[in-house]
Amino acid sequence: MPRRLLREPHVLAHELRTPLAVLAGWYSLVRDADISPGGTPAEWARAMAACQDAVDRLNLVISQACDEANSIKRLQGPAYEQFNQLLQRTEAAIIHSREVLVQLQQRRQDATDTGEAAHNRVIGRRRTKPRPVSGHAATPP
Repeated sequence: MPRRLLREPHVLAHELRTPLAVLAGWYSLVRDADISPGGTPAEWARAMAACQDAVDRLNLVISQACDEANSIKRLQGPAYEQFNQLLQRTEAAIIHSREVLVQLQQRRQDATDTGEAAHNRVIGRRRTKPRPVSGHAATPP
């Protein structure tokens, strides 16, 4: 497939758009609160894995396209220049997708921290309440 990326632009477009669609889909689920790090840890883990796989796939496609571009550069200068412009745009998209992944991970951490703080407040309240002894209400001192 690497030799087809630049010769058939629709192949390159498909290879780049597919992982970006995965990232965009999971991001919209989080943004719209359809999934939440605190409410569905398994789903959240699946989202993070899917996002990481998408980023890895984008990196692979870019590496393959760079290899092909180097081959073309040796043969055709203008085609390489066109590819270089496309590669710069693609790299910007990769950087953006990494930023989205970091935002998703930060939201997860924030939700986890918020959940732990709320849990600790509840536990703290339980400790301050007097407990009845042997079924009788405790009398204040």
